[in-house]
Amino acid sequence: MYPNRIKEEIKRRGYTLKEVARALYISERALRNYCAGRRPMPKDLRERLAMLLECSVPELLTSPSSCGSQQPSSSCGQARFDGPAGLADIMEQASDKSVWCAMNSLRRQVLMAFSGIIGAGVIPSSQHALLDPFPGEHAPALSEISLQNLAAITHQFRIMQRQGDTFIIKGLLGHIATIEEALYRTKQDIIRRELWRLLAQAQLVARLHPIQKLGLAQAKTLNEAAIASAINSGDLALTGAAIGHLAHLYLREERDLHKASQLLDQAWDYSQESRDLRGWIAIVRASIAAHQGDWQKCEVHITEAMEIVDSLSGPQQHPDPYFTDFSRLSVQIFAGNCWLTLGAAERAYELLTASPVEELSMNRQASAHYDLARASIVVGEIEAAQRHAFKAMDLAQAMEQEYIIHRCLALAHSIQHRDRCKPLAQAVIEYAHTIQRRRINSL
Repeated sequence: MYPNRIKEEIKRRGYTLKEVARALYISERALRNYCAGRRPMPKDLRERLAMLLECSVPELLTSPSSCGSQQPSSSCGQARFDGPAGLADIMEQASDKSVWCAMNSLRRQVLMAFSGIIGAGVIPSSQHALLDPFPGEHAPALSEISLQNLAAITHQFRIMQRQGDTFIIKGLLGHIATIEEALYRTKQDIIRRELWRLLAQAQLVARLHPIQKLGLAQAKTLNEAAIASAINSGDLALTGAAIGHLAHLYLREERDLHKASQLLDQAWDYSQESRDLRGWIAIVRASIAAHQGDWQKCEVHITEAMEIVDSLSGPQQHPDPYFTDFSRLSVQIFAGNCWLTLGAAERAYELLTASPVEELSMNRQASAHYDLARASIVVGEIEAAQRHAFKAMDLAQAMEQEYIIHRCLALAHSIQHRDRCKPLAQAVIEYAHTIQRRRINSL
């Protein structure tokens, strides 16, 4: 007998034996024999299974009784497997009931991609390993289905990110590593270009993760890598989008208006074939103009963006390949922020209150409610201001966007000397401190 923890690890990750057998290109009966210890598992198969389940090979071969059936396998003292693909990172959140439905769909896509990559020679199967000591030199081309599966996984990550899931970054970085591994083993230029495009998109999704989670340096690095990947793909519009996202990063996080403007000029040159991308660049330019105090230029860019969104034929029926969320609503929200920056709070209030903020992605609703709180204070709608400030902080807490909470605190401190605003300021400050204490206690 060959005791092991294979079945326990498969169950812990939420897979079925049938799914794992298919991903490994073996029969379910063979996998059951390995789980039962009736047959020794070949070395290359052990390594592939460890990659899929994200554990070390020794963990797979450890007797179940040595770790305790109620503890995760990492409690045995073994280091977790940290191979280049890291596909099973995506399943890290499967235990969270709030995202179970989305993750259940995603894990099946992961398995399809994993099996497709093995079948295409990106990860050598046992047959390849036996016949060829250098499988990467003669690996067959990735199939169209494998490429589609990789794209579907990126799209699923973007959906979860827009819904406010801040715990996907490990899985997303593992997904990026999978695409990179495919590039290392693919020689065909046409497939390499598609892989570079997929890599750029995955890197952009990771870059759009909350800065508090990533850190500014990693966000810049991911964005710069996305630009390089997009250039290698030959996709001019995607290159422009990646440069535009870097410009927005410099604008939002560092208030470097000169650098942001330079980058947007470059992004504009690459975006000739995409009107919606040009519309998004226009509203970012409007934001820069607002911070520069240039009313006229700001109005020109907002008008330009609105004309572009009006020229587009209906709502998008396909995933946004550039992750800009460009729409009439996004233009209105950006415009409202611009008017607030320029000191036209009444105009901003009128525009923002007429906008269906709840239709925004969760990661943008917090900023919109913060802007609504600011505008409401100026026009004297104190109760509305408190409601929007609390909503902004609730969303920020859910998505770990601490900068929104800090902004609400700063807003409260700036108005607490006004007699009419004292109760509002005190309520916002107390609520912000409650959220911060909650967060500290949960660490």
